[in-house]
Amino acid sequence: MPRPGEVSLGHNGVLFLDELPEFQRNVLEVMQQPLEDGPVTISRTAVSVTFPSRFYASGGDESLPVQLFPAIPRGSATVRLP
Repeated sequence: MPRPGEVSLGHNGVLFLDELPEFQRNVLEVMQQPLEDGPVTISRTAVSVTFPSRFYASGGDESLPVQLFPAIPRGSATVRLP
């Protein structure tokens, strides 16, 4: 029996992709259809199951060196740029 994946488990919530640039392009492209359409259908030999998947996708990256922002304490979650 197919089980829901991360996209369905994030239904009505936010799916945060940490280190976004490290994801392969095909992985991100597969997420495009659920973002546009909503449900995800998983088909196996004997059964087909549809799961809900309305979610917001957000990604993060730590590409900025800490030295650029010396006034911001380490571990700060919010950065406001001018």
